[in-house]
Amino acid sequence: SVQSILLNTLNENLPKLFKYAIILLIYIVIAGPVLYIILKRKDRRFLLWPAVPMLSIFFMLIIFSVSAETRHQIPFLNYATYIKYTDNGALEDTYYSVTLPDKGKFIHHVPQDYDIHMINNNYSNSMIILNSYYVESQTNNNSGLAYNKTDSGTDIKIHNDSAFSARYFNTQKDDPEIGALEESVTYKDGNYVGTISNQTGYDISNACLIISGQIYAIGNIPDGVTADVNVSAKGVVSQDYDIERAIRSALNIPLDGA
Repeated sequence: SVQSILLNTLNENLPKLFKYAIILLIYIVIAGPVLYIILKRKDRRFLLWPAVPMLSIFFMLIIFSVSAETRHQIPFLNYATYIKYTDNGALEDTYYSVTLPDKGKFIHHVPQDYDIHMINNNYSNSMIILNSYYVESQTNNNSGLAYNKTDSGTDIKIHNDSAFSARYFNTQKDDPEIGALEESVTYKDGNYVGTISNQTGYDISNACLIISGQIYAIGNIPDGVTADVNVSAKGVVSQDYDIERAIRSALNIPLDGA
């Protein structure tokens, strides 16, 4: 779902807990029995008091070094783009979030052919965050968020925000070059059969068909290709289910995203 994509950090370099568990185990063994036995044999047990803190600092530096590859040091964006078909044609609708790992500054430019909406992120309820967006038209120079309308579009500056606090945005643009996604699917003898034709101008990966709340994996549909559909029908499900989990299950993708 959109709120899951924007409110969660998508990062392939997540820390490997097994690695840290091994380091912690080695520290416990050395700081406990190994250090005690060595100092006892040398009749220097009084050195335990300074030795343990020094050993702790040494292992802290090891963990700091090992974790360098998983620490966020630059701003990162999460986004989800939808193509909506209206009476006036195709609408490119993108939700995205910007997160800064520190109180630095990040500036990005949105071209003038996009309508930019600043999503109100002062609510804890993610549905309110995504659905209660509003358009800002004046410049705000206070700490946190500043934006400036120019002839070429909108410049947005995020600065001096709390570390890892996200800002949410929505952009929309009418795009007549996006073609249609045409489907002709019917129910027959316990199966949904038919075709889906991709004329959008985009290659579609991991396509799914949603019928009566159920998710059916269709596969990849390259641009300009018509894919055959023949899937066994499932029972109707309620509306209050986790659609992201249902899609991952249909595509055989682990829930942890690995």
